[in-house]
Formats: sequence, structure tokens, C-alpha cells
Amino acid sequence: MYGLMKRVVLITIAILLILIVPASAMQIGYLSSNTTQDEYIMYKGSLPTHSGKKTVTITQRAIWVANESAKVNITFPENEWTLVLFAKGKDSGKIRISIGVWNGNSFESYGNTILTLSNGLQSYSRTISTTDFIVPKGCRLALQVECIDGNIELHIKKDKEFSKLIYPLDEPPYPVSELLPVVLMSVGLALMAIHRNVR
Repeated sequence: MYGLMKRVVLITIAILLILIVPASAMQIGYLSSNTTQDEYIMYKGSLPTHSGKKTVTITQRAIWVANESAKVNITFPENEWTLVLFAKGKDSGKIRISIGVWNGNSFESYGNTILTLSNGLQSYSRTISTTDFIVPKGCRLALQVECIDGNIELHIKKDKEFSKLIYPLDEPPYPVSELLPVVLMSVGLALMAIHRNVR
């Protein structure tokens, strides 16, 4: 009986460890040319399968929303995000890049940076600082690109690399609760305590 219980505890601990590691791993949102209504889709974790063109021409503004809405209210602390962008400017190509929340009707920014693009296709990597903000349940994490001067051609992919938004390493997992890793760890610790008692 104790041998069976010991095996069950060990298997459960192993499963929890497998779940905990991805919950705290790097999160990446890949930009795509696929759309939902008037917004482009940003796929988290998996490379997008494109049904349309590989470039997006922006003359005013474009918004990329996460492919999934938040399952609960998710709090993002003040932090720095990294955007990797393949693009070229037309008639200057000065843009404002913002990170924020899309509620289905409007975008609210919590941090932005200004970038001037060259005429030729280039790779750009920029850090965007944000204040702490909440993505309410049912809303989506979003990235907005606004043209300040001229317009730009954004390339979803260059060679084998995608334009992407890299989350800070210590941000909560999206779109699930930031409490998930804590809950899993607590259960794991409790099971390890049981394992010690049944040895």
C-alpha cells in the first residue's frame, strides 16, 4: 500500500514540475498578417500560419491583439518588453510603438517608444518600458503601431525569423492566471511533504 502511494506521489510531483517550468518560461507573441475583424493577430508561443500576405503596409495605425483573451484579470508589473521588427520606411517612416490593452473597441497604452525607419528593409530591436497594468478578463494584450511621419511596410517574416514581441521573463503567464505557478508549486511542496512521511 505504501509502495503504491509512494509511486503515485512521485508521478504527481513529476507532472507538476513539467507544468511549472513552462508556466515561467519565456513568452513570445509572433506578429501575423491574419486578422480578426480590423485587428491583426499576435500568436503567443507558436509560429503563425499565414493565410494572407507576408507584409503589412501601415499608413495611419495598426493593432495586433493576442490570439486569446485573458481568462482572468492579469496584472503585469512595471517592466521592459522587447520588440523585434522587420520593416522599412516610406517618406521618413517615423512610428510610435505602444503596448497596452484592447477591450474589443479601443486600445489603451501603458508604454511606448518612437522609432525612425530607414528606406531599406532592416531589422530593429527596441525596448518598450511599461507602467504596471491589468488586462481584464475577456480583454486582450495588444501592440499598436502608429505612423507619425510617412508610412511603413512591416514584414511579418524575414528569412526564418518573425517580427515578434518578447515578454519580460518575470511577467505572469498569459492568458491564464498569474497564480497558476504559485498554486502548482504549493501543491508540489505538499506532495513532497507527503512523500517524506510515507517513506
